[in-house]
Amino acid sequence: MSKRYYISPIIGEGSEENPYRAKVSDHGVPWVGVIPTDPVTGVPINTWALVRVSTANHVSVLKDKTMDALPDVSLDLKVSAIGNKERQRAQSVLDKHGISFVSVGQSDSYRELIDGIGKALDSTFTSNNFDVQ
Repeated sequence: MSKRYYISPIIGEGSEENPYRAKVSDHGVPWVGVIPTDPVTGVPINTWALVRVSTANHVSVLKDKTMDALPDVSLDLKVSAIGNKERQRAQSVLDKHGISFVSVGQSDSYRELIDGIGKALDSTFTSNNFDVQ
């Protein structure tokens, strides 16, 4: 299985029939996500979630124009080693979702970049514990 990070829109209306969820769930692939909610209302705080998908074939997720794939590289890779085009695309994904608290260029490793996104959603986030089978 191949694992990859995405920024997924949050969909649903919060009802039992249509609960809040990351849109990636509609693709029928195993995933894990960070979706912080308001403790009183249960409504998601953001319109997007950081998700990690595990599947042998990411084609359906990649074809979904509402899903934004993050670079498909090792967490231990230095950001500077990611190709310029892929780094620029990753930064545009962050910009598109208003993720201004993390900069691709300011991150030393890809793990640091993913941890920065995750910690902004949940202060206890660590990529070491964010896995899907």
